Amino acid sequence: MLAESRTAELEPRYGPIRQSPAMTSSRAAFERAYYLCEQIRQSAWEELGVAGKRLIEWLSAVLDVLEPNPPPNGAYVHLLLDLYAREATKADSVLRKSRSEREELRAEFAGVIQPEVATTRRVLSMLDAEAALKEFNEALARYPEEIPGDDFPQVRGLSSGRYVMSQQTAIA
Repeated sequence: MLAESRTAELEPRYGPIRQSPAMTSSRAAFERAYYLCEQIRQSAWEELGVAGKRLIEWLSAVLDVLEPNPPPNGAYVHLLLDLYAREATKADSVLRKSRSEREELRAEFAGVIQPEVATTRRVLSMLDAEAALKEFNEALARYPEEIPGDDFPQVRGLSSGRYVMSQQTAIA
């Protein structure tokens, strides 16, 4: 949070915080830490000693002070969507840099695109998110029916982007 508040001062020395490799946002770091505490309490609490339990209690207390409105218990879809988007960014970077593996990657990504598009449509339909589904389909209309593997990062960005994220409350 401090680094984000000092962006103007720190960027000249360390570079843009949103450029690859980007600094994890304070919100994303908070959500990950909250989820980690929750999971440790649910699945490993009895395995911890006194010091481990106190560490988790301390971390939970710090998180409560930093963010009084934590994600609901059990919420993790937003973390999956964040991972999904980060993977798309990494795929884009690899496609831009790797000439030797590019053809193999194109074919692999091309085989993944259609199932991901179908899954996104299914999720939006199950949530009765007709407006988001319509926007998603309109955004996809600019691509050919058989989406080439080079477009994987952009299409995945659509799948994990605002169309699905706008439904995050319903998903959680």
